[in-house]
Amino acid sequence: MSYAKEAPFGLNVNPVANLSERREPSPPNDSSRKSVYIDEARYYILISEMNNECLTHNSDTYKIHLARIKGLKIINKILKNSEKSYVTLQHIVQIVWCTLSCVHHFQIRLCQSQNIVSFGKWRQSQEALETFDRLVQTYPEMDFLILKSILKFFREAKLWGNEFMSHDLLTRFLAFTSDKSAVIYELLTVCEEYTASNNITEARELLRIIDKMFEDYEWKSISESLLEKLFELFFSSIGPGADDEDNLLIIQKGLEVCLRHVLESLYNHDLMSAIRLLLNWVKNEGVSESILLEIGSMLEYAAMNYRTKLYKESLPNDVIDSLLKLISSKNMLQSLLGNRVMHYLIDRCNNRLKFDTPRVFYENSKYTIVVNNYHEQDKQFLQKHREAFHASVLTSIMTHGMRQLNLESSYTLIALLMVEIPCAYTAAAGVCLAMAIQEATFENENFNMNQSHRLHATVMSIMSLVCYVFNAKVFYDYLSTIIDRRAEFAPHLNPPLKRIYEYNQHHVHWDKPELFFEDWEARYGLWKCFKQDEKKNFLT
Repeated sequence: MSYAKEAPFGLNVNPVANLSERREPSPPNDSSRKSVYIDEARYYILISEMNNECLTHNSDTYKIHLARIKGLKIINKILKNSEKSYVTLQHIVQIVWCTLSCVHHFQIRLCQSQNIVSFGKWRQSQEALETFDRLVQTYPEMDFLILKSILKFFREAKLWGNEFMSHDLLTRFLAFTSDKSAVIYELLTVCEEYTASNNITEARELLRIIDKMFEDYEWKSISESLLEKLFELFFSSIGPGADDEDNLLIIQKGLEVCLRHVLESLYNHDLMSAIRLLLNWVKNEGVSESILLEIGSMLEYAAMNYRTKLYKESLPNDVIDSLLKLISSKNMLQSLLGNRVMHYLIDRCNNRLKFDTPRVFYENSKYTIVVNNYHEQDKQFLQKHREAFHASVLTSIMTHGMRQLNLESSYTLIALLMVEIPCAYTAAAGVCLAMAIQEATFENENFNMNQSHRLHATVMSIMSLVCYVFNAKVFYDYLSTIIDRRAEFAPHLNPPLKRIYEYNQHHVHWDKPELFFEDWEARYGLWKCFKQDEKKNFLT
């Protein structure tokens, strides 16, 4: 926008000197305007008359009505027939205030009418709104000053409660201005000032208007500064000191609803900017659980609305690195959040809920799983990040795998990669990770028996999913052998996961080698699967 924030607002504020000086009128370019052209002396007379008709109070309502009708005609005459060189900053403020005064007057009369005469009042109201549109279009280079004048008028007249008028006028202004993000930014600043002064009623009313503007208007792009402002307000409402009087706690829910409408309306580029901003907050080690839950919920919602295409093009390296650091975090909630956000970003075929918990995928059975088409760019993405994925997921499982919720979340991530990038490289990476989980479970003394059983059951589920997705016949034969042995002697090592396991007398409670996967058998199963058909990528 064009003008600095220190531009004057009040009607009695002296304008900037060089702009308030009278200038010689430039000759009109169009001969058709010569008959209606207003000279500078006449222009100043009209400005004075406009102020008298629109900004002077009168106890006689009929006289006020006549004054507003006359004032509206004067405003239109100024907008249509005066030279821009006459206009000062103070005049812009006066014209805006007079126009809003007319709009307010005619809308009040319209709302009070419930008879056939109301059509005439509706027409007067529409003429006032059209004058407002003409004002914004006539001085596009002064849109910031016009906005500031509108906000000052609403604040001093306490009109935020008139949601129809304030929302309608601001939406109209939004349609004509070039920097739409700056409009919302200023509204948020006013909302913040209201809250700081404990004017919660006005803050709530203004927040409802902002929310409605986000909900109704199609935002093709949004500035990063506006996103930062929105999130800063939200963070302030839930952050340290949120119990003080001068914070935004009381309008936290309104901010949350508004932010969700913002995230729903954003395109991928801006959504990724929002995800980056939120990640910067949640990856801090000292963040409290309450803040992590609130911001994490918003981060998940942003990821859910993101539309991923090819991984290599849609998922930036810095975002993947940040998520993998979250997944490997020592904080249980951060690790869980990293997994869940990654689910939303990589799940293009809506399989997330189908992999909510480990299960055995049996041969010759049908499951409602959608296996994605193979793309070379997706494979390149996995090749670039495979080691980091392997290390982060393994660390997460070994650190938080004793909690079933975290274990299931890690399993979901592994399973989604299997069906989203269906190629031999993915199968090998999945089997390698499963074998690493099995080996680490043997060596980790921190897990009790129930927790170890759940980890081994998860390994079984990963192996069976690899066999199912790639139709690995030989691997399936080996898998079935392990399943049958476990079913007879150690059913607690097979899915589903249980909170408490029950045992019979003949059940094996020690790590009998025949009940677990051998590395060379798994390698052979993969080799037989892909060696016979090197171009085989996914189950048809």
